[in-house]
Amino acid sequence: MSGSVLPAKASRREVKMKNLVKAWLRRNKKGAYVYYLRWTGEDGREKYQSLGHCDKREAERQRREKQIELVSNAEQPGNMRVSELLEDYLQQTRTQIEPSTARAARYGMSDMIASVGDIPADRVTYKHCEQFHQYCTDRGLRPASVNTHIKMAKRIFSLAVKRGQLLQNPFIGVPLLKVPKKVVRVFSKEEFDRILAAVRSPV
Repeated sequence: MSGSVLPAKASRREVKMKNLVKAWLRRNKKGAYVYYLRWTGEDGREKYQSLGHCDKREAERQRREKQIELVSNAEQPGNMRVSELLEDYLQQTRTQIEPSTARAARYGMSDMIASVGDIPADRVTYKHCEQFHQYCTDRGLRPASVNTHIKMAKRIFSLAVKRGQLLQNPFIGVPLLKVPKKVVRVFSKEEFDRILAAVRSPV
C-alpha cells in the first residue's frame, strides 16, 4: 500500500477518525521493543498488528496507511439507510438483547425515520438528531420516553461505528431531557391512624 494516494473524500474523513488506528510501542515475545498497530475491528473487538521494528517515523507512516485502508473499507457499507442499519442491529444482536429491547429499537427508530426520512445512515448529522429529538417532544412523548429513544438510537449508531459501518456517531453530545421527579405522597398522622385502624379492623 506504500505510495498510495489518499482520495480527497477520505482525507476529510481521516480528520474525524484521527484516533482510529494507534501506534503502540511494546515488548514482543522475544523481549524486543517493536511497534504495534491497534484498532477496533468490525466485530467490535480490538485488533493488533506487529510492525516488527521500533522506528517511530516508519510506524507513523504505516499507521496512517492502515487508517486510510480502514476508512476506505468503511465507506463501502456507508450507503446503508437508517432502516437497514436498524435491521442489521437487530440481526447482529438477536441473541444478545431481550424481545422488549428489540421492540423498543423498532419503535424508536421508526420515529427517527418519520422525523428525518430513511436517509443514508452515514449522512445523519447532529442537526438530524436534534430534529428527531424535537419530533419526539412535539409528538407528546414523556421526557423519559424521549430519552429512551435518543439513547437507543445512540446505541445503534455506536455499534455501527465499532463494526466499521460508520465513521462517527452523530448522537454524541445530544442532550437528554430532565425527567421530573415523582412526587412522594406523605400521609398525615390522622390519615395514617385511619389506615392503621382500617387494617386492624377490616370490614
